[in-house]
Amino acid sequence: VNPGFNEDLKQKSVDLNQYSIFTNRVQENIDKGLLLVNAIKETIRWSIEQGILSSYLTKHESEVENMLYTEWNWDDAKEIWQEEAREDGVIEGLERGRKQGHKEGQIKGLKEGIDKVLSLIKSGLSIEEVEKIISDKQ
Repeated sequence: VNPGFNEDLKQKSVDLNQYSIFTNRVQENIDKGLLLVNAIKETIRWSIEQGILSSYLTKHESEVENMLYTEWNWDDAKEIWQEEAREDGVIEGLERGRKQGHKEGQIKGLKEGIDKVLSLIKSGLSIEEVEKIISDKQ
């Protein structure tokens, strides 16, 4: 997203282009001798005034400051994302298993009920007698 690179891509995305301007402004402020904390604060103020990422920065100014102050470690971030994905997968798997087990339980119960009714009919009981036995058990 640095100036002079990937200009076609930045022209296709207003947000990406504005992010490029934002990060470039932070670097310019650092190059002018501002401390990182001051470079970030000045860039946020300037960006809001210029309409660059202004709605986002207005709503999330403190989070942006904190994110930029903190050194970002992509390996740590990747590990966190993978752990979250694994947790989501476990939850989804448990839910699918519960639904499948519930469905299988219903099918098993229905089959047992049908087998019981057929057994009673085969024993010579009338339909009325079978219905009475079933209604008494419920």
